[in-house]
Amino acid sequence: MQDFTQDYTQDHPKTESQTEDQSSVSKLEEHVLALRINELAARDRILIELRKPEFTRVWKLAGHRNLREYCEETLSYGPLETREILVKIGHILTRDSMMSNDAATNERIKKLISWRSRTALEARLPAYRVLSNRTLLAVANENPKDLTSLEAINGIGHVKVRNFGEALLKTLEI
Repeated sequence: MQDFTQDYTQDHPKTESQTEDQSSVSKLEEHVLALRINELAARDRILIELRKPEFTRVWKLAGHRNLREYCEETLSYGPLETREILVKIGHILTRDSMMSNDAATNERIKKLISWRSRTALEARLPAYRVLSNRTLLAVANENPKDLTSLEAINGIGHVKVRNFGEALLKTLEI
């Protein structure tokens, strides 16, 4: 194979314009790669800024209701890019990251995820409206034994206790 390539290149030398074109393409490719590297570095710097607690003032002063809205409307990120950013800075807790070092807590997480899926399906609600991942993890960690201690968990108010409290506590008992 190499002999053929060698023979071909000897028999068909590149013209001066082909060499110039290849050189231009290589330079353009290097330039685009450099821009991409700069873009990734800039995105990392943006993530660092967005993580700062004082950044909340920025999006609120800009008139946005939340960081998602700020990312999409001011920074012009698409929904998927915004979600990726919010996951990276810890504003969204993904299901994959809901783990504990304690085996019993991990078992409660599994039970609660299953319960939430069934409940959401029955109520025709998105699962996060029944319990967010963050709240579900807090419930699994706290392992409340009564409605009062359940309501004390951040993300669970009297409406969720009224709608889901008994079933949730029953799920934790099993």
